[in-house]
Amino acid sequence: MFKKKSILARVCGPVFFAEPSDGDGNGGNFGGGAGGSDISWRDSLPDDMRNHPAIQDFKDITGLTKSYLSQQEMIGKDRIAIPGEEDTEGWSKLYTKLGRPDKAEGYEYKAPEGSEGLNIDNELVSQYQKKFYELGLSKKQGEALFNLYNENVVGKIKGLTAEAEKRRQDTQTLLKAEWGQAYEQNLNMAKNVIKELGDPDLIPFLEETGLGNDPRLVKIFYNIATKTSEDNFKQGGNNHGFISTPEQAKTKILQLQADDKFMEAYMKKTHPEHNAAVKRMADLFSQAYPEG
Repeated sequence: MFKKKSILARVCGPVFFAEPSDGDGNGGNFGGGAGGSDISWRDSLPDDMRNHPAIQDFKDITGLTKSYLSQQEMIGKDRIAIPGEEDTEGWSKLYTKLGRPDKAEGYEYKAPEGSEGLNIDNELVSQYQKKFYELGLSKKQGEALFNLYNENVVGKIKGLTAEAEKRRQDTQTLLKAEWGQAYEQNLNMAKNVIKELGDPDLIPFLEETGLGNDPRLVKIFYNIATKTSEDNFKQGGNNHGFISTPEQAKTKILQLQADDKFMEAYMKKTHPEHNAAVKRMADLFSQAYPEG
């Protein structure tokens, strides 16, 4: 029985039957060894093979063998052909093979944690899905971009929330210092004006825009409240428990000290309105100097 020659043997022919080594490490003329021969391994090939462009870059049989073995390893593996630039159908098939969903809605969007109460812009999500599909993104790639988008949104929400809270605290500190014990009262007066005179959507608007934490706007609404009850505000003895700001209380103290009738009742223990006058003045001093 004759043994079948290997592919390399059939291709290279007599080159495998080069003269044996002369004992000093030189392998005869095979491959252009140290014997000084310029014979190329390709010289033993038939004419139609010797000058074939596919083998011109191989310097020796070892390089050719490595290339051949590498190609053998690739046999059976899935290959992806790159379509032409204008081959729309070819690109569509390629995108599908690379993991693109069957339709744009296949890119799943999940709202980020901590976004409860926020309105998800479904139209914007749909636009992203269509663009992902158009670009041929895989399902994994599209959802990774959605996650990146969520991270940015959550970061901005946290930043805006922290900023709004700081603004609220700053406004509270400023108004408490200015209004003293009258802070809660005056704040409620401002809120009542908004409810009674403003549009029903005004309070949500002020909260969403952050204007509700602007001390200037709060004081404007408070001033409107005082104007609507100006008579009560100016009658020191008939304020029905109205709490004054420190500045208002100081002004009222000066007014009462210049009022002879009040001072008579305040100074004379036997006066029937003495106790009421003393309490009135004590309340005003407490409001004028809340930290005293």
